Amino acid sequence: MAIGNTTRDFGNLPMSCALPVGDATPQPIRGGKEYTDSQSNITTNIAFSPEDGWKATFSASVVSNAAYATPTDVLVLPGNASKTLKVVRFDISSAATAAGMYTCHLIKRTTANSGGTSSAMTITRFDSNDAAVTGAPVTYSVVPTSVGTGTDIAAFRLFQSTLTTQPERQVFLFGNGPMEAVTLRGTAQAFAVNFGGVALPAGSIFDMTIYWTEE
Repeated sequence: MAIGNTTRDFGNLPMSCALPVGDATPQPIRGGKEYTDSQSNITTNIAFSPEDGWKATFSASVVSNAAYATPTDVLVLPGNASKTLKVVRFDISSAATAAGMYTCHLIKRTTANSGGTSSAMTITRFDSNDAAVTGAPVTYSVVPTSVGTGTDIAAFRLFQSTLTTQPERQVFLFGNGPMEAVTLRGTAQAFAVNFGGVALPAGSIFDMTIYWTEE
């Protein structure tokens, strides 16, 4: 039957409808080819395509970061009182004078760090029409006097290439499918990259990028 004759509900809206962007009139959802199963049931798939994200999105990167001696937290994205921050991706790669392995922890902190010396990271706003960023990620050059309480989101061995070899890049995605993003609510919570307080291999440098949304 014609789309105009699609079965409608008691509110006169098409069954299985969607509201198109820029159009106040709900429209039927388009299906694909019909399929008849072994019990003669006729079904169809729903046609869809990915849509660009709608949340205000930001990133910050550091390249060739030579962490301080026996580092604990080296990169931290704190939460704040005005917006809910959601970490959706974190990338890291590393090199050293000699190839090897190094342990890294991604931590969800529930109390804030204190002390130490940190520097603000440069932030990129994905859409210049979005509201100004509230997240303020930092990298530490002097160990925090006290790191906040928290638990590992992920703990892994990071392969370090030599300084003249392309390093492996570890990518962590959060918020895909039913999994939640790493959510930071209030000033006490933070996402932290931590190296466990042990001595770094000689010549260690790190490239890191963090991506988050605000709402």
